[in-house]
Amino acid sequence: MRKIEKALKNEIKKSARTDFSKISIKCGINKENFSNREKRLVLVDGEERSGAIKRNTILLMIVLICVVSLCIIITKLSSSSYQTSKGYFVIDINPSLEICYDEKGMVTSVNPLNEDAEILLLSLDFSENHYTDAVKTIVNSCIELGYISPDRADNAIMTTAANEDGFKDEYMTNEIKKAFSTEFSSRKILGVVITGVENPELKKEAEKFGIDAQKYALINEYISLGGAISEDEYSEISIRELYKSIYEKEKENKKQLIDELTKKEIEEKEAVIDTIKASTKEIVETLTEESEHTSEWEKREITEAIARIEDLSNSIKINQTIEEINKGFENILLILNNFETDFQTEINGINDKIEALNASNKELIDASKKVEEKREELVNKYGEIKDGNANVNVEEWQETFENKFSEEWFDYKDKWQEDREIFPK
Repeated sequence: MRKIEKALKNEIKKSARTDFSKISIKCGINKENFSNREKRLVLVDGEERSGAIKRNTILLMIVLICVVSLCIIITKLSSSSYQTSKGYFVIDINPSLEICYDEKGMVTSVNPLNEDAEILLLSLDFSENHYTDAVKTIVNSCIELGYISPDRADNAIMTTAANEDGFKDEYMTNEIKKAFSTEFSSRKILGVVITGVENPELKKEAEKFGIDAQKYALINEYISLGGAISEDEYSEISIRELYKSIYEKEKENKKQLIDELTKKEIEEKEAVIDTIKASTKEIVETLTEESEHTSEWEKREITEAIARIEDLSNSIKINQTIEEINKGFENILLILNNFETDFQTEINGINDKIEALNASNKELIDASKKVEEKREELVNKYGEIKDGNANVNVEEWQETFENKFSEEWFDYKDKWQEDREIFPK
């Protein structure tokens, strides 16, 4: 404001009334030699000029005051809380989630957009939270579960805000970007926040459909999962809808996988049980033949062993767990240890089948794990919320690597998933 006042004073000084005596001296004219008519003309001309200068000065002042006022209004608006009709922002780390907020920026709901987000959001409460508080909570949970690591130099988050109609809200996108950047900086964790994908190859393909690279990549991901979407829908569908569609498709595919593994496990169980029963029958027949050439005492012992083996064999059922089936088989082996009869070939064959069954069962168990179990495994592996000790300026880090992460976003996501892999996808 002081600079503006000074500029106004200078303009006013420059616009002062004309000193005709000085002008006449400079021009070599004696004021006394003027005729009355000439004097009147000079005075009238001077008054007109003076009036014009005054008018111009006033106009200049009005313009400057308007400009200053406009600058003050803009500054106040930009520094005050941004008012918007309800909106939401999508966060992608690998957990993908959306946070909806009201006109005051207060969180109204938080929704997972993939299974990792279900794990991340478990037991978290965002009620009566401002979106900036929600950002802090999410960063905390991400560190605890290994999605963000103080020990890594390649942490990154992608976030985009939109209004209720699904159109990108540039102001809120930048505000949320600042909130995440502030968290990285305050925790001294090397991290980058991006607001879109700038991969050159993806952009080139995306431009054919009039969409951005991020949307094009998500469309391809949805299609690769077995989803169907026509090219006419590319420009109409929102990022939010794509994330939700991918999430639903992943759940559908997971259910199908579990059904297939369950069917496979049942078939393999039946094969193992059939093998155990067939081998047991052969063992019983062999022991019966041998008992005919033994003493009465040995014959009774073999008869009791055969009865016990048959009971164990008959007790093995399809509805038992693999561990229970294997335990029944081990008990049969314990009984056979008392005899010299060698059934090693049959035993080896059954053991191989049980090992294959165990491998298949593990795949089913991993696929069927509940969110609570998966979270517990991640907490056991990482489980400590701690800050970093980055000795570089995090803001400069953001500026240096933002373009790189924007171009290579999906490559980094794949790498992070491999690094923290505990259970297969």
